[in-house]
Amino acid sequence: MKEITPKERGYQMVNGYAKPFSFVYEDSVVVNTEKLIDSQPVTNFLIKIEYPIHKGMHWILTDAKYSFNGSMPDDIDWLPINQAKKLMVETLKLFKTKQFLFIFLFTWNKTKFLNRLLLSYNETILKGFEGLKRIQGKKQGIFIKPEYQTPIAYEVNYLCKFFLKEVGIEENVATNFAKIISHVIEYDNAYRLYIMDIMSRVSKKNLMDNPLKEIDRIAKLMVKYPQDIYDKFNSIKRILKILLIIPKYKKAFHKTIELMNIEKLQYTESDRYWAKEKGIITCID
Repeated sequence: MKEITPKERGYQMVNGYAKPFSFVYEDSVVVNTEKLIDSQPVTNFLIKIEYPIHKGMHWILTDAKYSFNGSMPDDIDWLPINQAKKLMVETLKLFKTKQFLFIFLFTWNKTKFLNRLLLSYNETILKGFEGLKRIQGKKQGIFIKPEYQTPIAYEVNYLCKFFLKEVGIEENVATNFAKIISHVIEYDNAYRLYIMDIMSRVSKKNLMDNPLKEIDRIAKLMVKYPQDIYDKFNSIKRILKILLIIPKYKKAFHKTIELMNIEKLQYTESDRYWAKEKGIITCID
């Protein structure tokens, strides 16, 4: 019997890994026909990849009730993604210090201050993404076209960019920051599933009517999460509570929530299935 090729199964081999076809990426991919390597064991169970528009890539795996919707990062993908996460964690720690809060609250032009901070973050991370393409002289795609992202990554990209532009952040800075954050969510499946888990308990109406109260309610549910996940979400909560006392930021937040399609941020049946399979601790009853 003739062996089915990767191309017939909807994927290509890049640097030894099963990867989506080049058309899903904004940047180039050089196809490499090396054999599979052990660091991507999911490939051994991969039947095919499908590409429905605006629903995320569907990885069809043997013995799985539902397709896995999203991205399956390899070791090379993780290099810039982890860099983006680590730098974000350190930045969040900075936001928590009394010195930073004092400087920020008493800075006359807060937006200009944030613009410089985000610009510095973007430049550092984008250099890492650019370096990824040159590993061993081969190019590998990293940025996924919006129509092939998971719905939650697409929505986060849209909402983050809208909010930042609304408060006066420069368009290119807002665009790049939203793009980086959305790709962290796209590639980090654990983060994405935890965000979807908590958003499945969020009330859009409550966020509109009394955002601080709703944020506090959700934070109490998060105590069930692993400590590192809870700490990251708790840091974001503190930042939001600071920003929401400033009228311009509160108004921008309200407009952003008004535009939010909350269903794109919540579990689907397949996401709930994979959260259970991956041992994600849920706060949902």
